[in-house]
Amino acid sequence: MNAYLVEAVQEPDPAVSTAAAPAMGVPDEATVLFVQARPGLLKIASRIVGDAGEAEDVLQKAWLRWQRTDRTVVLNPSALLRTTTVRLALNLVQSAWKRRRTSGEGPGRAQGVERLRADRRRGTRPGQRAGPASGPGDEPVSDAVHIVLDDTAMAAAGQGNVLASRLIHRAHAEPGWFLYAPACALVEADRARPGTAEHLASLPGITVLDLDLAAALVIARQNTWAAAHSHYTAQPTPDRPDGAIIATTAPHRWAGEPVRVLDLTP
Repeated sequence: MNAYLVEAVQEPDPAVSTAAAPAMGVPDEATVLFVQARPGLLKIASRIVGDAGEAEDVLQKAWLRWQRTDRTVVLNPSALLRTTTVRLALNLVQSAWKRRRTSGEGPGRAQGVERLRADRRRGTRPGQRAGPASGPGDEPVSDAVHIVLDDTAMAAAGQGNVLASRLIHRAHAEPGWFLYAPACALVEADRARPGTAEHLASLPGITVLDLDLAAALVIARQNTWAAAHSHYTAQPTPDRPDGAIIATTAPHRWAGEPVRVLDLTP
């Protein structure tokens, strides 16, 4: 049991009357629900932030919010907990990028640690990442959040997926949020759900990325062009020095791949 759950299941206080003691040692319904959902929430947070310790921090914040929630009006506790975890994890990613841009730390301290973590996830060596120098030590940094929709996320958006809809709204309404639809993935999504391509291409918050020569040469060697184009788009570029997060409803597809994943499963 994590430290932030201890209070809810602590041993009865000897000073309390015998009649009241048994109830204090039993977790309440809210605690039970959170503990049951915790493994899935931790997996969601870990895929987004890419660090086990930071994922635990996200869950602690989610737990505190859950404690303050009026649960009498909650129809689907599991869905609410997943949505809360996704929001907190994305906020953590965005805040980390902002701190890295504004801090005066050199690459040998916290900034360097975060870079090395990213390098290990991507399988690259320090200094391989291309991009304009905009921070201490010529480190390319950005406070923007870049998210790539794979074909499953696009199909889900066409079906009214709540998390996908929120991403689209953020990309349209909030500065620093960018949402991409790789062309090959868009074609595959339209095959699965006709009309998806026309619908998504008309939304102002989504940028459709064409299959240029560089991308074609890379993904032509892959079996599935839709997933390959999404993977290619998520890699670091001069415009996206930290790469992008892949939003999907099929996270198992990306297991073992050096990319960050945002699970949009409702």
